[in-house]
Amino acid sequence: MSPPQSGEAQARLGIYGINRSEWTKLLMAAFSQRICVAPLYDTLGANACTFIIGHAELTTVACERSKFDNMLKSKESLPKFVNVVLFEDPTPEEMQKAKAAGVSLRGVSDLAKAGESAAKAESGKVPAGFPRPEDWGYIMYTSGTTGDPKGVLLSHQNIISSSGGLLRQNPHLDLLRPDDVYLSFLPLAHSFETCMQVCCILVGCGVGYYQGDARKLVSDDMPDLRPTIMAAVPRIYARIYDKIMAGVEAKGWLAKQLFSLGMSATRSRWFYEAVLFKKLQGVVGGRIRLMASGAAPLSANLHRFLTQVFGCPVLQGYGMTENCAAAVVQPLGYRRGGNVGGPTPCVEVKLQDTDDYKCTDVYPGTKEAFESQVSFKGEFDQSKAGKTVQRGEVSSHCFKRECARARGHVLPAQRCLWSSGAAQLLECRGTVVGGETLCCRLSIRT
Repeated sequence: MSPPQSGEAQARLGIYGINRSEWTKLLMAAFSQRICVAPLYDTLGANACTFIIGHAELTTVACERSKFDNMLKSKESLPKFVNVVLFEDPTPEEMQKAKAAGVSLRGVSDLAKAGESAAKAESGKVPAGFPRPEDWGYIMYTSGTTGDPKGVLLSHQNIISSSGGLLRQNPHLDLLRPDDVYLSFLPLAHSFETCMQVCCILVGCGVGYYQGDARKLVSDDMPDLRPTIMAAVPRIYARIYDKIMAGVEAKGWLAKQLFSLGMSATRSRWFYEAVLFKKLQGVVGGRIRLMASGAAPLSANLHRFLTQVFGCPVLQGYGMTENCAAAVVQPLGYRRGGNVGGPTPCVEVKLQDTDDYKCTDVYPGTKEAFESQVSFKGEFDQSKAGKTVQRGEVSSHCFKRECARARGHVLPAQRCLWSSGAAQLLECRGTVVGGETLCCRLSIRT
């Protein structure tokens, strides 16, 4: 029997709920059966879920109980949407509601039992076909800039390449280990969390899930789970900073002085680790050995605070849904803050001109024009005559310093300074860093 076709011919499944084990299990089960997953979430607006179900042509959505009524409301305008799978076991009342709305309702446990029965019946048979690299894995929706959410198609090759590139950013050190425990709370509907969870699954790490309330993340979830790996956005790390500093302030002048000395310690950090930082590390469970930050720039001061207090690498990265999260990432072993590292092994980057800053120039068309330059020139290259080239190739002196500044890593609508092999994100267009205004754009290919 020939395997199913890739792309638009693939079956599709919507998943709607907070991070939990059922979410990840359904995702992996869908991937194994060449089913494309389209996550749903509320932050895109009240009508976003209905739009995504219709736009992605979903017939089936798996959701948690709190989203069940929303799914029945969506059914009113979506005749092709006919199946709902609850994470929990359906109650008789829910079965009646679903029947009245013209929806077939099952629980995840029902699917598991059906799968076990099918596996026994087909014992010894060769599966019809495992996922292929070009198969669609995700239709991941983003807010875009205007109008309705935009669906980004991500293949299995996209997802595995991004996760593999993240794991091997430093080929000499293992980013994750099988005995690690990862705390999952960033939305699985976003590429950052998906990339992290796929990394954990590839390595065999344990994954724990938060309760669903971000306010209890620092107070309850982290101390209970005691994770060794954490991925978050700067806002969460700022919340950890605030809690630690509030505790230090409450202990009085002596504690503040001791903390200040500990923050500036280098060779004597072992002393402050024993008498001060070890206690503070209990805020996140006391076992953290690696922190990752993405989605927004992490300030150099906050990066320094986390590194010093928790005594572990704090790796920053930057990317977007279209390249499955990981474009530039700091490698394991990198200690400097204020930047987001260099390109991962699976990504190619290229600078592009903007209206107000050029990273290219036109090479002189003749040897005479080349010789008329004021600075040291080197040899005229006839093969480049009249062509657009990267700045720094016109002459080896006149553009050298400008070229070194211009070869940066910037995602669309984001600017950066490129220094020592790493990209430093700028907050907005025309931000001045060190007296220099940089405005260039980066194109990314995975």
